[in-house]
Amino acid sequence: MRLGIIFAAALAMGAGCGDSEETERSAREEAVVRGKALYARYGCAVCHGPEGRGDGPVARSMKPPPRDFRDATAFENGRSLGAISETIRVGVMNKGVGMPGYPHIPEEERRAIGAYVASLVSRFDG
Repeated sequence: MRLGIIFAAALAMGAGCGDSEETERSAREEAVVRGKALYARYGCAVCHGPEGRGDGPVARSMKPPPRDFRDATAFENGRSLGAISETIRVGVMNKGVGMPGYPHIPEEERRAIGAYVASLVSRFDG
């Protein structure tokens, strides 16, 4: 009897873990979808292209060209949501790169854009 209770409790705990992972995955997916919409709304695609390939309509006139977000080595400041969000906030103005900062974009929205950008590299990473 006691073993049955322990087994049932272990099953219940395992089911809860799966729900937590499912909820976390769902939240990440929602952030990516929201981030993709914000990426378009704030004009990121003008330089970086709609799929983050660095091939937006003005990219040809830029030296050096915008980052291709599918390339994991392109993230000089790191690939975490915090690092991407901070790069969006302050911009990148060194080594001939000229992306202005966007401090007017709220942190929550910058992190959502970061989730979308990070999803692009993870699709092609390894």
